[in-house]
Amino acid sequence: MTQHCGTIALVGLPNAGKSSLLNALIGQKLAPVTYKANTTRRILNGVLTRGNAQFIFVDTPGMHDKGKLPEADLLLWIADAKREITKPPIKLPNTTVLVLNQIDRFENKNQLLPVIERWHELLKPELILPVSARTGEGLEELIKILAGKLPERGFLFDQDAITDASERELVAELIREKALLALKNEIPYELNISIESFDESRRENSKKSLVDISANLNLARESHKAIVIGKGGSKLKEIGQMARQELEALLGCQVMLRLFVRVKRS
Repeated sequence: MTQHCGTIALVGLPNAGKSSLLNALIGQKLAPVTYKANTTRRILNGVLTRGNAQFIFVDTPGMHDKGKLPEADLLLWIADAKREITKPPIKLPNTTVLVLNQIDRFENKNQLLPVIERWHELLKPELILPVSARTGEGLEELIKILAGKLPERGFLFDQDAITDASERELVAELIREKALLALKNEIPYELNISIESFDESRRENSKKSLVDISANLNLARESHKAIVIGKGGSKLKEIGQMARQELEALLGCQVMLRLFVRVKRS
């Protein structure tokens, strides 16, 4: 059977729902998702294999200003269907597929028609596909259409692969997501996570499967340290509790998580 495989860049303004869409398409949480803009800091590839088609979805940081589009076989411009219709800060190729996300927020789907018409007038994309990453509506149709556009090429990943990121990278991204959620608007986006240790020596223990993780929350300023730790360590404990629950689902075992706060002096 002839195989088809290609890269599909997910591009859009901040908070358009690119990471949520990636997670929904893959069927597992890979990319961090918060209500904040610019949560995505690194380019993350999600892999989906269906029959003779392999999709390599590339999640990118939100686009603020004019920049360079990522190199990919297909380009999806992701837009929040409920937000103001805004011209992209960069010229898009006429082969762009416009994905209108979050259509579940419309009480009446007829309200979508004028939105689609205005987007068509503004961008003139090859296709406009309404979807909901939250409910899954329209995702199978999106996958079906993209499969027909993939180039003829052998698979680049094993058929059961879901990402090119290591577990350590996914762990760091998940901890950062929980920190941003817990800290709300108190800490800028310079916050980053480094994994100090990732001990899997007890992961295959039949009685108690465990991964022991130590991670640093790295800050740019000394004044932010007390905010992240919180009174009596309450904020750091909250971040750890939120992260541990999802880490155990991600890694499929119990997780011992230790978090430390460091100031990275330039």
